[in-house]
Amino acid sequence: MLLHDDDDDNVFHAHSLDTQRVTFEGLVTGIHHEELTDYDGFTWTAAGVVGKKWAEKNGYGADTGWLNVAHDHSVGYTIDDHGTTDTIFTSDSGTFTLQSGFFASAWMHQGESVTFTAFRGGVAVGSETVVLTTDASHLHFGKDFQHIDAVEITATSGTDSDSNVVMDNLKVVFDQATHDWVV
Repeated sequence: MLLHDDDDDNVFHAHSLDTQRVTFEGLVTGIHHEELTDYDGFTWTAAGVVGKKWAEKNGYGADTGWLNVAHDHSVGYTIDDHGTTDTIFTSDSGTFTLQSGFFASAWMHQGESVTFTAFRGGVAVGSETVVLTTDASHLHFGKDFQHIDAVEITATSGTDSDSNVVMDNLKVVFDQATHDWVV
C-alpha cells in the first residue's frame, strides 16, 4: 500500500496497488486480427491485436517483429498511417504506472526510432525514445511513467513503408484510491 499527502492539505490518501500484465490474449482466436478499442482497463486509439497463427499464415514470420515479441497466441500493435504510427492507450479509471513491456519494430530490421510519451491530466510529463529492430526488446520505464493516465507511442519509418510497433506483456500497476484520512 502506498501512502501519500496531496499538496499539504493534511489529507492523506491510501492507495492499493493492482499489478497486471497486458497480454492481448483472448481477443482473437489466433487466426485473425482486429482493431483494439477497449481492453484490460485501457481505451486504445489506433491500435490492433493480431493472432500468431494469422501472422504466420500471412508471411509475418520470425524475420519480422510480429512473432519475435509474441509470448503466447496474440500481440498488440500500433496501426500505421502511411509510414507513421501514433497510438495512445488511456486508463479507463485513475492513474497507473507503466513498468515494462516487450516491444519490436514490425518491419525495420536496421532500427526504427520510437517515442513513448507519458501523460497526466492531458499534459506530457515524460518521454523515452528508443531504437527498435525486429528483435524483441524488454523495455523498462522510469519514474516519468509513474502515476500517469495515458501513454502515446509514436514512430515514423522514414519512408512510406509501414511503421508498426509490436508489443506484448506490458506490466502496469493501477493506482486505486481506497481511503482518505484528514489529520
